[in-house]
Amino acid sequence: MKSRRVGILVAAVVLLVSDSPVMALTQFKDGGVWNIDYEINDDVWVDYQSPGMGTTVNMLDGGSIPWVNPVPPIYYQLKSFEDSIINILGGSVDILRAYDSSQVTVSGGSIKYFLYLHDSSQVTVSGGSFENTLIAYDNSQVTVSGGSVRGLYAFGGNQVTVSGGSIGNLTTTSQVTTVSGGSIKRDLKAYGSSQVILSGGLIGRELLIWSNAVLTIDGSDFAVDETPVGSTELTSILGLGYENEPYRRLTGTLLSGDPLNNDFRIGHSAKIVLTNTGPQLPPNEDIDGDGLLNGWEVNGYDVNGDGTIDLDLPALGADPMHKDLFVEVDAMAGRAPTQAALDRVVAAFAAVPNSFVDNPDGKDGITLHIQLDETNIPLADWPNAFGDFDNVKDNRFGTPAQRDHSNWSNIRDAKAKVYRYCIFANTHSGGRSSGFGERPGNDFMVTLGEWPTPGGTEDEQVGTFMHEFGHNLNLQHGGNDDINYKPNYHSIMNYHWQTPHWNHTGWELDYSREVLSALNESNLDENAGIGAAAGVTVPVGPLPVVVVNESGPIDWNRNNISDTSVSADINYVRTQGVGGPSPGQVFTGHSDWPVLWYRLSGHSNFQDGVHIDIPEEMTYEMYREVYGPRINARLDFEPDTFNLGSQGQFVTTYIELPQGFNVSNIDISSLMLNISVPALSTPIEIGDYDSDGTTDLMVKFDRQEVIEILEPGEQLVYLTGRLSDGTSLTGDEIIWVLPSKGEK
Repeated sequence: MKSRRVGILVAAVVLLVSDSPVMALTQFKDGGVWNIDYEINDDVWVDYQSPGMGTTVNMLDGGSIPWVNPVPPIYYQLKSFEDSIINILGGSVDILRAYDSSQVTVSGGSIKYFLYLHDSSQVTVSGGSFENTLIAYDNSQVTVSGGSVRGLYAFGGNQVTVSGGSIGNLTTTSQVTTVSGGSIKRDLKAYGSSQVILSGGLIGRELLIWSNAVLTIDGSDFAVDETPVGSTELTSILGLGYENEPYRRLTGTLLSGDPLNNDFRIGHSAKIVLTNTGPQLPPNEDIDGDGLLNGWEVNGYDVNGDGTIDLDLPALGADPMHKDLFVEVDAMAGRAPTQAALDRVVAAFAAVPNSFVDNPDGKDGITLHIQLDETNIPLADWPNAFGDFDNVKDNRFGTPAQRDHSNWSNIRDAKAKVYRYCIFANTHSGGRSSGFGERPGNDFMVTLGEWPTPGGTEDEQVGTFMHEFGHNLNLQHGGNDDINYKPNYHSIMNYHWQTPHWNHTGWELDYSREVLSALNESNLDENAGIGAAAGVTVPVGPLPVVVVNESGPIDWNRNNISDTSVSADINYVRTQGVGGPSPGQVFTGHSDWPVLWYRLSGHSNFQDGVHIDIPEEMTYEMYREVYGPRINARLDFEPDTFNLGSQGQFVTTYIELPQGFNVSNIDISSLMLNISVPALSTPIEIGDYDSDGTTDLMVKFDRQEVIEILEPGEQLVYLTGRLSDGTSLTGDEIIWVLPSKGEK
């Protein structure tokens, strides 16, 4: 026999005779250490009827104990008894049975068919593979930290611990099963009186719990069918077997940080217990810096210390390791946003990278909880602005159910320390202002009632909501200053970006994420431009406003020469007031997300009825003056087949306006081709040049400047400009451009 042994060699070969074919038996029972790196075509028994010996068998690469010897069919197994030790380091064993408190470790090799544990035996799996099943009985212990197990079945009073590795299916009736890592590729099933604790790892498919089993899941952000549930118990709906139950979906984050996203069914008297032991955080500190104490976010907020939770923040989805913001929204009749609109703002906050917000859990985003509550406040104007706002807030803050609660006084005090409050109202202060918000503070309003779409379009609603909310979070119209219309501040706080409009591109529902280079109106480098992203345009002054690309050179003083030091009042986009003449300013860039003011304290604005330092907001008149309503002009570019090599001084275009508008009211100085080439002030003519009964305006552009913006092939030329009353116009035409002689 080609055995290898460390120590004294004692082995026996026994012939077993029965009605079945003759089977050889190899026994190891001397208390020594045996290394098997060859094939054994026998049954192998270790320490059979030899208690206290503790013989060790190491299965090495090259070693194997096959199940079936084909001719004749003889079945071979490796069996361990009486505290013996089996180490599968390599090779393969088809069937392994462990009895009498024996110990099995698997760190390599493979178990081809089955491993059975009996009589308080133990198996530790850190590697290798089980190509079929591991089955545990009789108070045995199973520990899996690596390797792969196709199926694990644990019956009786076993203890199962899974911290790593891969398991196909896990089915347990064991006394205690703990899963803190690794992956269960398919289902986790528990029945009988089993107790399962899940705090980490990945579950591929279903959680199936029935009989009297209890599955305790330790984590956070729990939701059932997308409804947040906090720490709670989930039970059977019908009280029957799990196969009769409807599918439900459980999502959340396990204590380990692994995601939970699984269908589940619960049968009979079984239950799933959702809990959040979480990190042990000092209750009176705020580890994530969102203005909410750890104790509030873990246990709920008991505002007066009487033992009653007045605001259950965990049930609302608060997380001490991830920034949360809460806003209650009420609205006047006919002025309410849709939930879908508010969800866009929620998504904007969720999308901000963690490098800007520094969540302790390392995940991106701020969790914005918007509670859209009452939308039936009587429609009315608010001439006294926040004075009228306060009268409504006194009666509407909190949900009707909260206000009717016997504990409302404490609920209100708790909610006032957690929630900001917004009302979608009609108008304030006798004008057409888009809104009003404290800076910093806890109160703001959206007032788009007198805009062309009463109450605002969805884009106007979400943009203005996020703008006014930004003031509550201590952002100004220039980020860290109140200079408005800065070309190098791409934020919803800038009037340029509060709402989308036709004469800019690249609008996003976002605060600034980038500190762009400063722009000194007294010393502008036209080659440097704004230095922002390609494909984004923004209106700039001085009047008349033109639209420029945020990337590439910009002819700030519009002399068609690239200069490295010029002066221009580039935020002079209105005749007076905000955006009026203000030469010589220095515009600094600003990144908003890292400096938000989360806490609802530290400024007098957080007191009821106090509203100071409230910035003027954009009115519809201001919006129209800068961006204007837009009309579509008909553009006729002559010739519509343009030769880059042709001679001449001018390029001629004809402009027609829709019915009701007069071409004589077009401001010639505002006309631009492709945001680059200005119209010449002369010559101009008015007449019906195409004999269609509609008056045309003929204007000319410098041919050489037009050539510089065109490339051979099909090209889109587009015209922008405005009428004398500020109404914007735009038109375009597709032309064919021929290369100059010698150019391909």
